[in-house]
Amino acid sequence: MAWVLITGGGTGIGRGLVHHFSSISDLSVLTCGRRAAPLAETRRTAPRPEAITIVACDLGTAEGRHRFLEPLPPEASVRLLVQNAAIGDPAAVAELDLKHFEELCRAGALCSVE
Repeated sequence: MAWVLITGGGTGIGRGLVHHFSSISDLSVLTCGRRAAPLAETRRTAPRPEAITIVACDLGTAEGRHRFLEPLPPEASVRLLVQNAAIGDPAAVAELDLKHFEELCRAGALCSVE
């Protein structure tokens, strides 16, 4: 079984992507978000809820990134990674807080799993 990994699958575009890919019969979907309740709602309302694995975690931490990938079987074939998780506050670049910007970058750093 091929897998699609979607970060930020609890709401919005992420939820729409999870629903789309879960409707494809030869795919399993692994998704994450920081809040368990929206993830559960994404799975509950999906065309094939049984095809979806949800993980509540914070991708901004190494522990969260490991927790997200933990459910993947060792022989999993990952067909697609959609990095949809994000944090941030709309503002001009000159107004961004450096620490907050660094957290934003860490949330998008799924591929740097230690």
